[in-house]
Amino acid sequence: PGRDMEFIIFLWLTLFNGAALALREYFAVARGCTWLAARWTRLLLTVTVLLCMLISAVVWIFEAENASLSMKLSGATGVLGHLALYYLYRHRLADFWSLTATVLSACVVLDCVVIKKLIIDPGRFMSHAILLFADSLLLLAGLLTIGLFTAAALYLKRTARHMEAGRPEYGTRHNAASLLTELGHKDLARGEELADFIIHRQREKPPLFFLCLNILLAIGALIAGSMFFLALYRETSTPVLVALLLVAGAVWLQQQAGEDYGIKHSVLTQSSLAVMVAGKLWFLYAFNDYLAEYGYDRLWSNTLALLIITALAYPFYRLAVGRFLFPFIVLCCTLSSILGDTGEHSALLFHPFFLCQFVAAAVLLTHANIKADYMPLAYALVCSLCVHVLFLASVTLTWDDTEVISPYFASAVLTAGLIALFGWAAGGMAKLKTEPLGLASMGALLLGLMAPPGMLLGIMLLVFGYARHERPLLATGAALIPVFLFFYYYQLDLSLLQKSVALAGSGALLLAGRFYLRRRGWDKSSKPCA
Repeated sequence: PGRDMEFIIFLWLTLFNGAALALREYFAVARGCTWLAARWTRLLLTVTVLLCMLISAVVWIFEAENASLSMKLSGATGVLGHLALYYLYRHRLADFWSLTATVLSACVVLDCVVIKKLIIDPGRFMSHAILLFADSLLLLAGLLTIGLFTAAALYLKRTARHMEAGRPEYGTRHNAASLLTELGHKDLARGEELADFIIHRQREKPPLFFLCLNILLAIGALIAGSMFFLALYRETSTPVLVALLLVAGAVWLQQQAGEDYGIKHSVLTQSSLAVMVAGKLWFLYAFNDYLAEYGYDRLWSNTLALLIITALAYPFYRLAVGRFLFPFIVLCCTLSSILGDTGEHSALLFHPFFLCQFVAAAVLLTHANIKADYMPLAYALVCSLCVHVLFLASVTLTWDDTEVISPYFASAVLTAGLIALFGWAAGGMAKLKTEPLGLASMGALLLGLMAPPGMLLGIMLLVFGYARHERPLLATGAALIPVFLFFYYYQLDLSLLQKSVALAGSGALLLAGRFYLRRRGWDKSSKPCA
């Protein structure tokens, strides 16, 4: 196609993935196929379709004046596709996860319209005002962003109340009465078994509904906070004081939000997170400005600044999404600083950093006596490990002997961790001597020798998520495995025909393993669809 039709690929991607989603709904809902009925299959396809439509719509918004025919077609399809998915998962199939993904994507599209109209292209009637009141327009755009994402959060809260009657996973936590009733039905004896039961229920995560709202909070706050920082950005003699005042203001707003989950709570929580983002950006600016006077390299200054302000604010800022988001940003900045250090230092720092994060995540996730305040930090460490293995996979695609960090150390750590996880999930390391876990450990060793580290991490998250009913970790593991399967087969020095044969052989091997498990009575899964 000509250059005017280059963007049509996003239209084809949207239609192709949309057709896959439609087939999934037909066979899972209309035909009752249980192997397709898992909700993560719907969510994975929905997010893929939304990503294609989001890119199309955003490019169309920002390039409206110079948009080609393919951009207009793809952008219009993206906008209409959002409306179609909203109607489908709100009124026809009623899936809260997919509805939340659709609402989040729509919020980003609408926020891009706000940014385009207020900041990038304010129009003729504001052409002079933009020069005089640019800071005010940035502040207004930030406030509109908060309002937009807060309205979306309130809508999802109201929608969840309508859905929870038919879908109990959207409901609230167990109360004391339901815990006592369940305890009586379990007929548990006193002792360690009873203690484990109570601890597990005490550490039970909030409903998926709250996780969806936290995602909305994080996206909206990052956008609004960046706008607040740009609106307030100017030369000042006391930038550290401004940063600390903003951070203190964010803590105060979070304390005033309360726990009623009404309009006041939503507005103040979103505002608090946005102000915290602006405050940390100000501290980053102040810290770099201070070190620049002494000629220090900025390679590590950003990481050190974010580490200092995040550590200081963590005990006081009790918002769970903030306790996850900001440590995760610190960990990613640390990785960026390590990779920015040329020479052999990158490898020398990368491997110990990976090991420390792995050990810290294992301790926080597996020990029952860890305070709930540190669980967001554990999730941040897991997400950082995912970024690490994605980096290791990406550099092997463009192999360069002078730049590549070897993945073998990470594979060794993850292999040992996976075998230990088998024993922990089964009730003790002595269980590794049994035949099922012995075979599983041998498989882990083979994977450690052959597969990329991301495959091992994905399996670990699947095992842990299944053992502790941690759905976010379960979904993360399920998403990592196909990604690293692609990386693994892409790197094989084989022809396409040989790769297809290898894929078919792998599938046959997995089916044989499934048959063996059923013959031995180890397969506890449900029967396939009729």
